[in-house]
Amino acid sequence: MKQIDKAIRELGGRISGHGHGHEPQGTSDAQLAAARDLIQQACPGLSKKSLRHANMALQQINVALTIK
Repeated sequence: MKQIDKAIRELGGRISGHGHGHEPQGTSDAQLAAARDLIQQACPGLSKKSLRHANMALQQINVALTIK
């Protein structure tokens, strides 16, 4: 989330939320996969710095999706 937040801030945006909820693994995995897809779609239009953060976020999401 920190990398996603940094990329969004580079673009002049903000995200909010506390991120302390507990949800079933399947729900969490589905949300991570959806976030990964959205980040991948956004990558072609990102600046170099934002793209670096987005790529780091993608790497971290992929690792998170391997953990069960």
